Amino acid sequence: MQFLKGYNGFHKTVAIGLIILVVLAILRGFMVISGGNLLVKVDRTLTLKPKDIWPYIVQPDLRDNWVVELVDHAPLSGQPYEVESSRLLFWKRDFRRWSGTETTETITPQRFYRSYIVSQTFRSNWTVELEALGNCQTKISYSILMREEDYTSRYFAFLKKSTEAEKLGRSLDALDEWASRDSDCEKEM
Repeated sequence: MQFLKGYNGFHKTVAIGLIILVVLAILRGFMVISGGNLLVKVDRTLTLKPKDIWPYIVQPDLRDNWVVELVDHAPLSGQPYEVESSRLLFWKRDFRRWSGTETTETITPQRFYRSYIVSQTFRSNWTVELEALGNCQTKISYSILMREEDYTSRYFAFLKKSTEAEKLGRSLDALDEWASRDSDCEKEM
């Protein structure tokens, strides 16, 4: 540490600190280009049967009711419960609107649903898993693996994780409310 002694020691320390910051920023930039994915997952146990929840996951007209910010859809090809079927989705947040194309990738009836969404602002895998825990008890795992299209948005995507998790949680609250209307399961108070 002899080189830090004297008048130039402070300046050398500042220069080394700045070099470290620049190297870390470049490293973070490289990670964003090669990765930049944001995984958000919420698990919840609902007092519903999988058969009560399933239509709200597969049918786009029912999904419009409970997925936060999703306002409409338009079918493109196939039936919603078929693999490789596709549809246009329309979202709204405050006064901003955007659209995208969703393609169904995997379906296991009343157990698993995965689709791939491409929009102007992001690409994502939308996944819902249902696990029957008993009579009128279903564990639902709702996750989104998202990649922003804009580099700056990808760079700071980690800042949006709590907001996205909150939206998924609000969506599950709405799903519970909507699916309960058609269910014969009694809610615990």
